[in-house]
Amino acid sequence: MKKSLTASNEYKEDYFIRTRSSVGLVLKTIRPLWWRWVRIIGKHKKDGKLLDIGCGEGYFLQYAEKYYDTYGMDVSDYCINEAKKKTHKTVFSIGSIAELDHGNKTFDIITCFDVLEHLKEPEAAIKECRRVLKPGGIFVMRIPNLYSIGCKWKKDEWFAYKDKTHISLLSNEEWLAMIQGNNFEVLDIFYDGLWDTPYLKYIPGIFQDFSIKFFSLGLFLLGMKFSRKYGENICIIASRRE
Repeated sequence: MKKSLTASNEYKEDYFIRTRSSVGLVLKTIRPLWWRWVRIIGKHKKDGKLLDIGCGEGYFLQYAEKYYDTYGMDVSDYCINEAKKKTHKTVFSIGSIAELDHGNKTFDIITCFDVLEHLKEPEAAIKECRRVLKPGGIFVMRIPNLYSIGCKWKKDEWFAYKDKTHISLLSNEEWLAMIQGNNFEVLDIFYDGLWDTPYLKYIPGIFQDFSIKFFSLGLFLLGMKFSRKYGENICIIASRRE
């Protein structure tokens, strides 16, 4: 058995409660509007087998299973139990991205939202994802964007720095080099807006929520493409070459 790339004992129920509290219940439960992600993925692959790694409490899979043959995996048994309550058809397993319990070239789509920054060896995880992805299959990843204005303004209070389980906070260039170096073709790169409110010390948080967070999410929902400066995460969609 390979050594786990992430420690499952870090991700008990209290971790997810803290995360929801820090980013806001709305953002955690539908951030950044999960059905919008299904539409984004659908532009590249409309059907097939989809594996959501680090599926969390199943918010994305609630929507994805309506269009795909879905599988969810997480290191947290708490998450798997919660995800099962939200879904009807998805097949779940508890396990590590270090050693995916699937054969070579099994999936048409692999999604990896907010996972790779938690790993000591993210490139090894990408290699493992590639192994179980079919040639021409789609790999979707979302990781913190170190170039966002939120990172610049909030410094140690920025969401990605506050979470001490984020142990691989790399530059966008490093992530892209890692993807391309493992024989993926990058199809799209975009950013998800400013949602890590509050940003400004002397302006009430609720005002910033409506004028920045929800406004930004609304634009994302409508298909707005933010520049690198105005997105807290970088989102990469890539295709596995032969």
